[in-house]
Amino acid sequence: MCMTKVTSASQTINYDLLPVTSDIVFKMIFGQEDSKPILCSFLNAILHLDIQSPDQLELSNTEINPDYLDDKKCILDIKIKLPDKTSIDVEIQVVNQYNIDRRSVYYVAQLCADQLNSGDNYSLLRPSIGLTIICFNFFEDDRYHRRIVLKDNDTGEFFSDMIRIEFLEIAKAIKTLSHKADPENPISSDLTEAEQWALFIGSDRQEVFEMLASNNKSIEEAYARLQRFSCDETLREQYRAREKALRDWNSSISSSYSAGMEKGKTIANDSSARNLVAYLKSQNTTEEKIIEQLMFTYQLSHEQAAVYLSNE
Repeated sequence: MCMTKVTSASQTINYDLLPVTSDIVFKMIFGQEDSKPILCSFLNAILHLDIQSPDQLELSNTEINPDYLDDKKCILDIKIKLPDKTSIDVEIQVVNQYNIDRRSVYYVAQLCADQLNSGDNYSLLRPSIGLTIICFNFFEDDRYHRRIVLKDNDTGEFFSDMIRIEFLEIAKAIKTLSHKADPENPISSDLTEAEQWALFIGSDRQEVFEMLASNNKSIEEAYARLQRFSCDETLREQYRAREKALRDWNSSISSSYSAGMEKGKTIANDSSARNLVAYLKSQNTTEEKIIEQLMFTYQLSHEQAAVYLSNE
């Protein structure tokens, strides 16, 4: 268990380190005005940018309103604008809400749309980058970091840099990078800065934090912030409120998913449903269109129709 301690003249109090994967903790470490040097190092490493100075980062939503932390819909992302007007949104997702693909597309599209006002020339449009850090496995392969850009479907020819979506899957990163670690020295010298940041976000081992901090000045500063915030009773209370809201949401999502599976099973023996799916597939109908037809015909939710189709 990772711990930090506060020593006064009369006593020493030990605190469990709060997890960096908590969205409120992540935002306190990376998303404040006084943490711009840390954020600058992180963005350069993960997104392969070349931000020359923390002063070039313009943050637009550093506030954390404690009144909304128990609202599952509260988004604690970090919005950044660079000197060339490139827009970046960084979000960490702890709970799998089964919509991370659509959610990520929507957020980066919104970044793009927010750049122009009615009547503005399209030449003013600058790149929009969405970085989603997820604490659950979403993609099927073992890659933990992926970049998605606009390309020609047939030739693979690059089309535009105006839209870019990146995913960092923390659980996979920890699993992959642990193979590069020496038992006597948890952090091997050949780890890239991006790999170091991935370990910092996902690790729960104090020796890993300390080794990272000894080799990377920015991570040393981030670790110091983590230790300081972990001793802050107000922040700990906010963290507990946030975690409760997310646990309740996760329980609700899991129940809905189970209900969807059950209802999907009830039409599994319906020959008309099977015949409908077979016909639509024979017409090269897209999966999404088949789901829409199942929803209309059998009064299913999108999730229930998707469950049924996946079992066919």
